Amino acid sequence: KYLAPSSPRSAALLRSCGSSARAMAKDVRKPEFWNKFMQRPEVQVAMKKKLKYESYAEQAQRTKVDKLERKQHRYDIMHELMQCATNVKHLISPMFRYKITQQYLWKVLCEARKEGLLFCDKLRQPQVYHRLMAIKAEITAGPYGVAGWQAEEEVEEDLMDKMVVEADCIPGGIDGEAPDRKQVLDRREIQGVLDFGQQIKTEGNEAFVNENWEGALTRYCQGDEMLKNFRAEPHLQKENKELKTMHRACLNNKANAALKMDQWQTAIRAADAALKLKHDDEKALFRKD
Repeated sequence: KYLAPSSPRSAALLRSCGSSARAMAKDVRKPEFWNKFMQRPEVQVAMKKKLKYESYAEQAQRTKVDKLERKQHRYDIMHELMQCATNVKHLISPMFRYKITQQYLWKVLCEARKEGLLFCDKLRQPQVYHRLMAIKAEITAGPYGVAGWQAEEEVEEDLMDKMVVEADCIPGGIDGEAPDRKQVLDRREIQGVLDFGQQIKTEGNEAFVNENWEGALTRYCQGDEMLKNFRAEPHLQKENKELKTMHRACLNNKANAALKMDQWQTAIRAADAALKLKHDDEKALFRKD
């Protein structure tokens, strides 16, 4: 069977057959060459494969679909990241715009869903966390890393706004902004806050029993300042409830100690803060009146 030398099929076959075919290139205009060439086993295999041609329109459509798919992946990843502890957000925030980060986070999210795990728990697995640290090192490796513009992916502004979490770690926010933002802690970290809060509350109660109003007020103020700046990850409902209850008790005790020292404004502010946590708190209502 004769195959035209100039056809795409012949060009593909020549490429697939390597150096031996190139050595015979001087004979490609002779029918005898092609008759012999077509008898080669590798050519017979290649002839059975279908060549796929992709038009520019098909390629553009595929690129558009891929871009939309990556965008949806970013929104899915961001939704899950917002449920994670602040230290995880701080790790991922500077490198979220890089494709290598998004691809790996999507892989981790798919694995977490398949395994029935929370995304935040999956990210805390040593092999995953160490891989994220390795990606960070690769991105920041200067001219030898992947921090070039080709490695970046255009990220939606609303997603990047969510990733600005610096205020999470600063009591009262930055320059008065976002005063209600709290640092989000994982189970181990929030337990440390609860233990320390309980210690401060106990010391304040002991001082109050001994009529050391100033010492009691100092401890309750310390407890308030600490507890108001933290919350647990959303799925840690028990810990969040315990933290809220402890904070409310600390505020009520703070109001009571302030009343003992005739610090009326301090007492009112503490009672108002307790009522924000529970609008029908009887102790807070009584001390405010």
